[in-house]
Amino acid sequence: MTPVYIIWNDAMSDIEGWRTIEDAIEWGGNVSCDVKQVGFIVDETEEYILLASKLNFDIIQGLTKIPKKYITQRIDLNLKP
Repeated sequence: MTPVYIIWNDAMSDIEGWRTIEDAIEWGGNVSCDVKQVGFIVDETEEYILLASKLNFDIIQGLTKIPKKYITQRIDLNLKP
């Protein structure tokens, strides 16, 4: 499996409680949740990439499915054994 480094923008929710519409629009324009993740590519389609965080011969653990439209940067890693 190919190791990869991905930066992707995750969804967020507000925990502040009630806001004015203007405050909500300002919050939405200023908040970002960039996730930096390294993993092994298990599967990849036009719509998503499926990563495993752990690899042990032919078994894997820690799956993350990321929609490709969320990905802002991708670097395929070349690891030497």
